[in-house]
Amino acid sequence: AGTIYALSTLGSILGTFLPTLLVIPRLGTSNTFLLCSLVLLVVSLAGLFSRLGARAAWYLLLPLLIFLLWLLLPGGPVKPVPGLIYEKESSYNYIQVADQGGRRVLMLNEGQAVHSAYRPGNVLSGGVWDYFLLAPYFGAFPDPVQMDRICMIGLAAGTASKEYTAIYGPVAIDGVELDPEIVGVGRRFFAMDEPNLQVYVEDGRYFLRRTDHTYDVIIADAYRQPYICLLYTSDAADE
Repeated sequence: AGTIYALSTLGSILGTFLPTLLVIPRLGTSNTFLLCSLVLLVVSLAGLFSRLGARAAWYLLLPLLIFLLWLLLPGGPVKPVPGLIYEKESSYNYIQVADQGGRRVLMLNEGQAVHSAYRPGNVLSGGVWDYFLLAPYFGAFPDPVQMDRICMIGLAAGTASKEYTAIYGPVAIDGVELDPEIVGVGRRFFAMDEPNLQVYVEDGRYFLRRTDHTYDVIIADAYRQPYICLLYTSDAADE
């Protein structure tokens, strides 16, 4: 009983840490499921051979059948959505990019919310980011165009930074995004190439603790759907 319990504990430890720290970040969730299934199949076949001997040879056809099915029936998107043009698993998110309703959208994980939107040739996105443009009017500026620097926590694919640049000019923007894969998606699919935008790939709280810059507007848009996003504007440049 003690040996069985020890093996069970060892399996729980490996099953917890190996997928989380090693397999999923390198292979993705779907391939991790396939790998675990193959490991179980190998263990099952070993048990059959130890029990049945040569009579278990017929069961070796199972891995061959699975391999043939994998070749003949390649998998499609993990989560099919209308207009899907790109999907990828990162260490932090399941990322989807789709063209929907005349605009390109970025969806993460459950897909319950759009995290970025891009309409080529249009300044406004038709989403919540348009309201972010009002933030300078709630500060203590004589004129909103006098902003020196803006911080955006939760940059995503750069919708807000693109709108601020188009409306207020090349004001310095520090955009903080935790997931480097999302930054790559922003540059590839959402034209996130404003020269006044400096992207920092790190945790927003850590960035604010260590930065030497002061900001006229701080936009906090870091959340996981369907939870709340926040918007802040400072009354003094040193707040």
